[in-house]
Amino acid sequence: WRLNGSFRWAVGPKLATLVRGYAYRTYWRNFFHDSRDHSRALRAGGEARAEATLGRGLSVTVGGELVRDGVSSSMFGGHTLWATAGYAQAEWRPSPLTTLTVGLRYDRQVVDGGETVEAQISPKFGAVFRLSPEVVLRTSMGKGFRAPSVAERFTNTSIAGFRVIPNPELKPERSWAYEVGLRWTVGRAMVDLALFQAEYWDLIEPQLISQALGLVQMANVTRARVRGVELEVRAGLPLGFSGNLGYTYLVPREGRIQNPYRWGFLQAVQAMEDSEELPYRSRNRLVTSLCWSKGPFRLEARFRYASRVRQVKMYPQDERVPQYVVDLSGGMRRKGYTISFRVDNLLQYHYTEVERNLAPIRSFAVTLTAEL
Repeated sequence: WRLNGSFRWAVGPKLATLVRGYAYRTYWRNFFHDSRDHSRALRAGGEARAEATLGRGLSVTVGGELVRDGVSSSMFGGHTLWATAGYAQAEWRPSPLTTLTVGLRYDRQVVDGGETVEAQISPKFGAVFRLSPEVVLRTSMGKGFRAPSVAERFTNTSIAGFRVIPNPELKPERSWAYEVGLRWTVGRAMVDLALFQAEYWDLIEPQLISQALGLVQMANVTRARVRGVELEVRAGLPLGFSGNLGYTYLVPREGRIQNPYRWGFLQAVQAMEDSEELPYRSRNRLVTSLCWSKGPFRLEARFRYASRVRQVKMYPQDERVPQYVVDLSGGMRRKGYTISFRVDNLLQYHYTEVERNLAPIRSFAVTLTAEL
């Protein structure tokens, strides 16, 4: 089950606050002849945020988050994770054509009452320039932090003939990300093109520890880089239809970087020495959708494509295929409530994202949402 709630209060014309909370509980158990794995977990958290307009084109946002993850599982054992964060962001518009942003975030994670403590301060910078009424240029850079999950640290189970063993010494992922993009809007159509690059330290990936013993463990890859290009096209069509197309091309590499540099796009032709493809990444991804809406009704069909992955860790001799997946969703919205449905993998396409582990087959979901 899932429970969410939020409260927004406009203190005045220049100050607004938001408080939200949530709780999410899961339980599952296997009934296979060789597996009786089970897990019970509860994730609960909240956020408080204040947004203030100070004048002269300057606005400030400050807030904090608190999350508790508790799990009792045959695969993970019993563990508790507390994550706290505080953040502040300032946005300044020196002119109607320019917006500058600077932000700072502090993350801290405590596992099992203090056995493991991880923390990082992450800055962020951004700028948006309106070159014309139709064309907007943006650029950003920021430091990232992702602490390992309970599953990544403590999984102890058998999957597809391999034994996955815990790694309580797993360190957080740390990264720097850079992006420059251009958006063009004309009429009911929009085209967005972006170039991006992310530099990772201690990227968390599954590693084959022993082929003979079939041992796998989540571990920190020393160094990785992901760069690519992203294209998005959206258009409003006649008769209540709208279309969307998104394409991403990735070059994911891991290994030792020759002549390391800090500012990704300033030396975009740097070579990777002794590097190889990051496993389980598709270089080409395409998502396209067609949506129809009229009054309270909405219907959407979506197609997802991902090219065949070039690198895997466990069974490189196994056949690997691209992904062709069709999803269907829709719903009806009335005053006070919304009812919706979703069918994932409508055509029951069989593929794997990790060797010998079938990706989700066709599934159905119906959701009723009420506003109190």
